[in-house]
Amino acid sequence: MQAFLAPETPSTSLGRLQTTPFDNIDSFSEFVSDPASPVVNPYNSSGAHDYRKLADRADVLTFDSAVLQEDTEVTGPIKARIFVSCDCRDFDLWARLLDVSPDGTSTNLMSPGLDVLRASNRDLSRGRQLLSPGKIYELKLENLITSNVFLQGHRILLQISASFTPNFSRNLQSGESEVKSAEMKRAHVRVFHDTTHPSQVVLPVVPFVR
Repeated sequence: MQAFLAPETPSTSLGRLQTTPFDNIDSFSEFVSDPASPVVNPYNSSGAHDYRKLADRADVLTFDSAVLQEDTEVTGPIKARIFVSCDCRDFDLWARLLDVSPDGTSTNLMSPGLDVLRASNRDLSRGRQLLSPGKIYELKLENLITSNVFLQGHRILLQISASFTPNFSRNLQSGESEVKSAEMKRAHVRVFHDTTHPSQVVLPVVPFVR
């Protein structure tokens, strides 16, 4: 199942996950990522946790599906294709998939670390490649995996951020290595969702046998 990212509507601050690409031109969502004030994982242990409060942060984008009308099993590898740009030389892209219950509990479906890609390492066969500010890149996260039944009445949620401390080393966003430098750069990150840049998550839905 393809779930395409779409912008928020006037009635909600959440972006949407929908079954078709958003039919518009130059549509994007934007946030500011500050390495000095990163998104923090509030939990020390691995496993399933409620991450609903992260949606309150201005540097976390959320994309929400419609309420599911039937139980939906997702089992296997998940692919995410996210079209992005930034006014910096490098940043990390986190794409967290969550199961949202009717009471708002937002449970992660995999341990942090599988759901991140450092933009400069988008093609390891070519080595580290810094970004050109303002250029749009297609970033592919291909290590996501889960097995979960989204129950009827639940929703599928995607959270996007550029940090998730302490689960990954700090990206300075200046283009310098965090091992050799302390120079940080605040950056505007844009996530595109239009007919030319159809950011999406591909979910391996298992047919329900009645």
